[in-house]
Parts: sequence; structure tokens; C-alpha cells
Amino acid sequence: MTDNPALYRLYSRIVVLFFAILLLPSVAHAYFSPDLEKFSAAEINEMLQSKRAKSKSDIKRLMEFKYVVPGGDAPSGLKLVTLDEWHPMWYRRKSGGVSGNTASVSDFNSVSYWDVETKQLKEVIVLEDEKYSIVGSNPTSPWLVIAKHDGQETEFRAKVEFASYDARTLDKKAEFQNDMILQCYNKGLFRAHTASWSQMDYAMSEEGKCFAATAGTGQFSTWLVETGRIMTSAKQEHKKTEFPYTSISPDGKRFFTKVGSEVTAVFDFETGKLLSKPSVNVVGTPSFSRDDKYLLLGKHIMTADGKKKICKLELPFNSFLPGTDLVITWWNTFAQYSIIDKDGSIEVAKQFFKGIASNGLAASVSSDGKYYFLTSCDSEEQRGPYTHTIVKAAPPTRDAIRFVEQGERAIELYTAGLKKQGIDKMRGLIKANPQLIWSMDYDKKLVAKGMPPILAAEMLIPVIRETIADKSNKKKGLAYKYSAFSLWALAARQPVAATQAYNAIVQDLNKKAYSLTPWGATKVILLHALSLKMMGKDNAAYDYLIAKGGQMDTFGKQSIKYMSYYPNIFRPLLKDRKKLAVILDVDEKKLPKSGKSLSKRDYLTLDGKELIGKAPDMKNQTVYSDDDSGKPAGKSKTKSKSVVLD
Repeated sequence: MTDNPALYRLYSRIVVLFFAILLLPSVAHAYFSPDLEKFSAAEINEMLQSKRAKSKSDIKRLMEFKYVVPGGDAPSGLKLVTLDEWHPMWYRRKSGGVSGNTASVSDFNSVSYWDVETKQLKEVIVLEDEKYSIVGSNPTSPWLVIAKHDGQETEFRAKVEFASYDARTLDKKAEFQNDMILQCYNKGLFRAHTASWSQMDYAMSEEGKCFAATAGTGQFSTWLVETGRIMTSAKQEHKKTEFPYTSISPDGKRFFTKVGSEVTAVFDFETGKLLSKPSVNVVGTPSFSRDDKYLLLGKHIMTADGKKKICKLELPFNSFLPGTDLVITWWNTFAQYSIIDKDGSIEVAKQFFKGIASNGLAASVSSDGKYYFLTSCDSEEQRGPYTHTIVKAAPPTRDAIRFVEQGERAIELYTAGLKKQGIDKMRGLIKANPQLIWSMDYDKKLVAKGMPPILAAEMLIPVIRETIADKSNKKKGLAYKYSAFSLWALAARQPVAATQAYNAIVQDLNKKAYSLTPWGATKVILLHALSLKMMGKDNAAYDYLIAKGGQMDTFGKQSIKYMSYYPNIFRPLLKDRKKLAVILDVDEKKLPKSGKSLSKRDYLTLDGKELIGKAPDMKNQTVYSDDDSGKPAGKSKTKSKSVVLD
């Protein structure tokens, strides 16, 4: 090619270097190149039938992430889990959702896709390298956002960089401009720290076009996912940090952020313009309505720009039901549906969920409003493993909503001085559908507004009878209904009826018809002690509290909580604060103040007989013991031989 040897050698080196560069991956791609692999359910099942080395390595990783568990007929002795069997150790708020017939969830090291009807795993994307964490995904997004640990800034703080990837091909799409600081010890704990709610919160818009991150250090940024272009950024840090919150409106026009005690704000996503600084307390995940009219911040419904408060809700964990004017309040194992009016909200229905763990932690609703994706946990510390559940939505019909609105009307009439008209209207609703009106907590509402407690009895007696007659549900919830009946009997200062309800619970427990939770047992114990106190049996009441309460670790704390809801009703116990504090083993200052004195009012026995407002004859009143025999107790007996109420 040339007669000059030196020139030839130089040319050869250039050619070799050129091809070597072609063969090397780009620096940027290598920098943001996590070990991502995608497996279909069919491929995993094929691995379980195989004994190839690669399959064994992959299966080990899938077992580590809990997608494969022991059991099944495969030669490996392993099987693929269903959604009901999958209990990951981590999950990201707002990462679970439903789109069409597919549910997806991210747990920082993987993104999984599940069939809504069969609960079978369709596909899983696994991220193996521990210095990477999946922080952005949703079932309608074509992208994934992955965070990378980029070395320690200080001993406890690490730089975090972000990049987007195609969720189908796993090709890197864009590196994000700007980085953030996360409180993190080392890259080996990077996923654990990105999963910590106190460290950082992430949000992706419904179509996956926009991404936002807020760090507990006080920084927040927003980006366009496809290009990595930064839209809004705040690098400053704040003196006080707490759980950060981030949310993006479905159309990507606005985003909300909260960090520390100094920043609670709504911004325009594209321009970064500050729209408002709502002065409200935020608990739970903020959410925008899909029609871009409202923003839910804890208990508060605001205009979407955060400038105006519309009304305040009763509970803080809320979202909107698409295609309706209903707000959904999530509360552990049920959803509460409410409508919004000028005075606040009106609860119109409840939907209880079966098979949910004891602590509900997060919930999302599908874009068509047909399904809920729920995350829960059995741990009181709300740490994994977690349970994910798909539930069909069951919002109330328009007729059911109108029926409940009439309950509000009855209370409105009564409180306006039209007492007869209000009572008559409430009685008409109770007669028409006692189960529905009770399920909307109208027993609590009417007593709180001063309406006669006998209305609560008229409501509960047919509900209790219906529950007893229904053999299919094994008396589920019966103890709760008996406790409510007892509570309102004591509000009417009628311990005879309250004692009847207590006896019914004890008899059911002796027959093992159901069991009580610690909270349920606390209520039963306190109500019975109050009954004894009202009957003039002070020593029996105190002996009973000491004997039963001493067997429960949480009794003192839960007793304070329950009595604080009803200080008027529990006035007889709360008046002697020193004795009660010693019995409950709590600081006297923590006891709620005793409420106002209540007068004796008409009520009903469980069999429907009327108790009028005069002192009952307690001489022949039987109080059942709670030993295994279920026989009536002697008058001198105050301590139980065995534990039933636990």
C-alpha cells in the first residue's frame, strides 16, 4: 500500500485502533449499562424443566427475587409463583397498577407483569447489578427509569444518576441531565435506600412521558423520560427532612412535591413556574384527578394548581375514581367511596377486600376505573415481605348514593330543630334498608348529632339477626356489630342491653364461632367494664379490667385510643383517673378527659323490647362468665380462669 515502512506501520496502527474503537461499547452506554434481562413465563417454565448451567444460574436469581419457589412437578422441584404467592421484600409507592388485562409492579430489582384474571406471571424484567435500582415504571409506560449509584459524595451520601430504557427491548434511551444526592452508605445498600420512603420518592406520569424525583435531602427534579431533558430542578437542601412526596398529573402538566418543612409546592412541569405553596398537612400519596380539576393532598381537596381549598375529607389516604365524581379513601382492608359537596364529603359506600394483609400500605386504580391494585403487609413496622392483590372495583350505584344522601338529610332536619321530621325520616330509611344505612356508619353519625340512640338499636338489631341467619359467612363481623350495639346502649345509659351483647359475644367465643383481634378484644373488655361500673359494681369492673387487660401487651395504649373517641360515653370510668391509670399501666396525663354527663334514654334489648329511661332492676341480671363452660357466673366471681378475649 506504501513503499515507506514507517508510514505503513503508522497506518496499520491507526486501522487497528479504529476497529478496536468500533468493537468497544460507547463510554456513555457502558456508564449506564445495568445487567437487565427479560424472561417470559414460558421461558422460566422451560428452565424449571432443564438442567443446563445457565438455567440454574437464572433460576437461582429468580428464586432470590421470589418469582420461583419450591413445589411443583418440574424436575427442579420448583414452580413459578402466582401473584397471590409472590411476597417481595421491597416495593415502590405508586409502582403497582393495572392496564387492560395486565398488572405490573416494580420492586427495585425487577418489574413483573401479571394476568389480571388468572394472577399468572406473564413476564419479568430482572436487574441484577446492585448499584442500579428501578425507580420508574407503570403499566401504561413504554419506558423504565433506572437510578445508578455513582459513588460516595461523603460517608453517608451518594450521587444518584438516572437513565431511561425501552421497557420492551431494554435498550438505553437517554441519560438524564442533572444528578441528585441520596442519603446512602454504599452501593451494596443502594436499592434498600432508594426503597426507603424517608430517602426519596419518585413519580411517573400515566403515559410515562414525565418523571420526577424528590430526595429527603431537599432536592427535587423533573425530566422528560424519552430525552432525559431536565425541566425543573431545585438543588438546595433544607434543615428539616421528612418523608418526601412527589406526584405528577396524568396529563403531565403539573407536579407536586413535598420535602422537609419548607417546601410544599405545585409547579408547572414544563416551565418550572411555581403555581402555589399549599399550607396543608400531607399524609399519604398526593394525587391529581384525571380531568385536571382537582388535587388531593392528604385530607384536603384543592384545585389542581393548589391555590384553593375546596373541602376537607375525614381520612387522609385518597384518590379519584376515573370516570366518576367519587373519591376513594383507602383504609387498610377496605375502600370508602365518597361524594364531594360544599360542606365536605359524604360517605356513600364501602367495599371490603378479602385476603388482604393486616396493614394496607398503597393502592392505585386502573385508568378505566375497573380494578384496584393493593399493596399490604402483615408487619406492624410496615416492612416486607409485601402482598400485592388485584381487586375488581365495586362503586355504588346512583340509587345507593341517593339513599345515603337521604340519611344526611335526616340528620340535617334534626339538627335544624325539626326533630320529629328528622327522626321519622331516619326511621323510614332504617326500615327500608337497615344493612345499607348501618354500613355507612349512620349509627355513629346520628348519636354524634344528638339523635336518640334507640335509632341505632333499631338499625343494628335486624343487621345482627341477618348476620346470625346467614350461615355462609360464619358470623364474620358479628362481634363488631354486638360491640356497636353495646356502645350505643351505654350511650343511652342502659347497661342491661350492653350486658346482653357481651353475653352473646362470650357464648360465641366459647363455641369458637369466631375470634377477636386485640383491638376487638379491647373494645369488648372496656364496654363490659363500663357496664359493670354503671350497675354499681365498681370492684367487679376494676377486677375485670385488671384480669383481662393484664393479658394483652397493647391494652393500655388501645384503651386510651378507644375511650378518646367517646369520652362522654366512658365518663364513669374516666372520672376516677388515678385508679384507671394504674389499672391500664399508663401515665395519668395520657388518659382522655372525661366528657359530659349523659342522661338515661330509651333503648332496645336484643330481642326488641323497649327499655325506657328509668333505672333498670339489676338484681336478676345474669352476667355470663368467660370460662370454657359458658355458665352464668356467681355474684362473687370477678376473675376468669382462662383467656377467651385475646
